[in-house]
Amino acid sequence: MKLDKVETETGEEDEEHLFEGNGSLFVFDANTWRERGKGSLHLNVAKSNQARIVMRAVGNKKLLLNANLFPGMVLTEMDGKKGVTFSCINGIEDAKQEPVTYAIRIKPAAVLEDFMGKVEKHKANAVKEPAAAAATGEAAV
Repeated sequence: MKLDKVETETGEEDEEHLFEGNGSLFVFDANTWRERGKGSLHLNVAKSNQARIVMRAVGNKKLLLNANLFPGMVLTEMDGKKGVTFSCINGIEDAKQEPVTYAIRIKPAAVLEDFMGKVEKHKANAVKEPAAAAATGEAAV
C-alpha cells in the first residue's frame, strides 16, 4: 500500500513567525493546574499587525492555544525562570469566552527571555481583547 504525502495547512502560512520553540501548556482550572499538552509554540503576526500566541501538539498538530495579544496583557515569569503565566481568551475554547489563566513551561531560560521580550514588543500594537473591552465599556478595535 502506498500512501501519498498530504500537505497540512494550519492557517499560519500567511503570518510572520517571530518566535518558534517548544513548551508544555497548563491551564488553571478548579484551583489546580492541569496539563493541556506539549508542543510547538509560535508567536505570529498577521498582515493586519495583530499578534497571537499559537501552540500546537507534537505529531498531530492539534491546536492547543490560539491567543491574541492585547495591550493590557500581563506575562509573569514563573519562579526559577521555568516559564510564563498569563490570562487570555483561548480562541479554541468554544464554550467559554472568558479569560482563563495559562502557564507555558519553556526551557532554557534564554529561550523564555526571547519569547517574553517578543511578546512585550508586539502586544502594544495589538487590538484590545474583546472581553476586556466589554468589561470597560469600550469598543474592541
